[in-house]
Amino acid sequence: MEKREVFMMMMMMMMMMTWILILMVAVLDPCLSNTCGEHTTCYGVGEGYECLCNRGWEGDGFSCTGQLVLLSIMLTILNF
Repeated sequence: MEKREVFMMMMMMMMMMTWILILMVAVLDPCLSNTCGEHTTCYGVGEGYECLCNRGWEGDGFSCTGQLVLLSIMLTILNF
């Protein structure tokens, strides 16, 4: 086998391994392909994921509005 052929085979194997690694990460981290809304944080739960509104935002994790909650303001001021 020529050096060029060996090199090409090695490059193809590296590309295949890269794609396999990308697919494994996508499967292991369900938050990579989540549909969480703006101002949310995704948490991997079992084989799925859960979306929660960030502090100071209210909603279902997919649609969060910027209505600050008094308790959240107080906790932020007190650094909790």
